Amino acid sequence: MFFGVGNFAGASYSVFGALVAKRDLGGSAAWTAIVSTAGVGAVVGGLVALRLRPARPLPASCVAAVPYGFQTLAIGLGLPLPVLAAVSASAGVGIAVHLAV
Repeated sequence: MFFGVGNFAGASYSVFGALVAKRDLGGSAAWTAIVSTAGVGAVVGGLVALRLRPARPLPASCVAAVPYGFQTLAIGLGLPLPVLAAVSASAGVGIAVHLAV
Protein backbone atom coordinates (compact mmCIF):
# COMPACT_ATOMS: atom_id res chain seq x y z
CA MET A 1 0.00 0.00 0.00
CA PHE A 2 2.87 2.36 0.84
CA PHE A 3 4.28 2.18 -2.68
CA GLY A 4 0.83 2.43 -4.26
CA VAL A 5 0.18 5.70 -2.47
CA GLY A 6 3.62 6.97 -3.47
CA ASN A 7 3.09 6.06 -7.11
CA PHE A 8 -0.32 7.73 -7.11
CA ALA A 9 1.11 10.89 -5.57
CA GLY A 10 4.01 10.98 -8.01
CA ALA A 11 1.87 10.39 -11.09
CA SER A 12 -0.74 12.95 -10.14
CA TYR A 13 1.94 15.47 -9.28
CA SER A 14 3.67 15.03 -12.63
CA VAL A 15 0.48 15.58 -14.57
CA PHE A 16 -1.30 18.18 -12.48
CA GLY A 17 1.87 20.00 -11.49
CA ALA A 18 2.73 20.80 -15.08
CA LEU A 19 -0.86 21.84 -15.74
CA VAL A 20 -1.01 24.13 -12.70
CA ALA A 21 2.38 25.63 -13.56
CA LYS A 22 1.18 26.40 -17.08
CA ARG A 23 -2.16 27.79 -16.01
CA ASP A 24 -1.41 29.57 -12.70
CA LEU A 25 2.33 30.04 -12.26
CA GLY A 26 3.43 31.52 -15.56
CA GLY A 27 4.24 28.53 -17.72
CA SER A 28 7.14 26.23 -18.37
CA ALA A 29 9.72 28.36 -16.54
CA ALA A 30 7.87 27.79 -13.27
CA TRP A 31 7.63 24.05 -13.85
CA THR A 32 11.32 23.96 -14.77
CA ALA A 33 12.19 25.69 -11.50
CA ILE A 34 10.09 23.25 -9.50
CA VAL A 35 11.49 20.14 -11.17
CA SER A 36 15.07 21.48 -11.07
CA THR A 37 14.89 22.04 -7.33
CA ALA A 38 13.80 18.42 -6.94
CA GLY A 39 16.96 17.41 -8.80
CA VAL A 40 19.14 19.58 -6.58
CA GLY A 41 17.40 18.09 -3.55
CA ALA A 42 18.08 14.59 -4.85
CA VAL A 43 21.79 15.33 -5.17
CA VAL A 44 21.85 16.69 -1.62
CA GLY A 45 19.86 13.66 -0.44
CA GLY A 46 22.35 11.35 -2.10
CA LEU A 47 25.20 13.03 -0.26
CA VAL A 48 23.27 12.78 3.02
CA ALA A 49 22.58 9.10 2.36
CA LEU A 50 26.30 8.41 1.99
CA ARG A 51 26.78 9.34 5.64
CA LEU A 52 23.51 8.03 7.02
CA ARG A 53 23.64 4.69 8.84
CA PRO A 54 20.28 4.21 10.56
CA ALA A 55 19.90 1.45 13.13
CA ARG A 56 16.57 0.50 11.54
CA PRO A 57 16.91 1.06 7.78
CA LEU A 58 13.37 0.12 6.70
CA PRO A 59 11.50 2.57 8.96
CA ALA A 60 14.09 5.24 8.18
CA SER A 61 13.58 4.66 4.46
CA CYS A 62 9.80 4.91 4.77
CA VAL A 63 9.94 8.10 6.84
CA ALA A 64 12.38 9.65 4.36
CA ALA A 65 9.86 9.12 1.55
CA VAL A 66 7.07 11.10 3.26
CA PRO A 67 8.00 14.52 1.77
CA TYR A 68 7.51 13.03 -1.69
CA GLY A 69 3.77 13.03 -1.10
CA PHE A 70 3.74 16.63 0.07
CA GLN A 71 4.39 17.82 -3.48
CA THR A 72 0.88 16.84 -4.55
CA LEU A 73 -0.62 18.50 -1.50
CA ALA A 74 1.36 21.70 -2.09
CA ILE A 75 0.35 21.98 -5.74
CA GLY A 76 -3.27 21.27 -4.81
CA LEU A 77 -3.28 24.02 -2.19
CA GLY A 78 -2.12 26.53 -4.80
CA LEU A 79 0.98 27.58 -2.88
CA PRO A 80 3.30 30.20 -4.43
CA LEU A 81 6.25 29.17 -6.58
CA PRO A 82 9.02 29.62 -3.96
CA VAL A 83 7.13 27.38 -1.53
CA LEU A 84 6.52 24.79 -4.24
CA ALA A 85 10.22 24.84 -5.07
CA ALA A 86 11.15 24.32 -1.41
CA VAL A 87 8.68 21.44 -1.06
CA SER A 88 10.07 19.93 -4.24
CA ALA A 89 13.64 20.20 -2.96
CA SER A 90 12.70 18.48 0.31
CA ALA A 91 10.95 15.76 -1.70
CA GLY A 92 14.12 15.27 -3.72
CA VAL A 93 16.16 14.88 -0.55
CA GLY A 94 13.64 12.47 0.89
CA ILE A 95 13.32 10.25 -2.16
CA ALA A 96 17.11 10.02 -2.59
CA VAL A 97 17.53 8.97 1.04
CA HIS A 98 14.58 6.57 0.71
CA LEU A 99 16.12 4.85 -2.31
CA ALA A 100 19.63 4.71 -0.88
CA VAL A 101 18.93 3.53 2.66
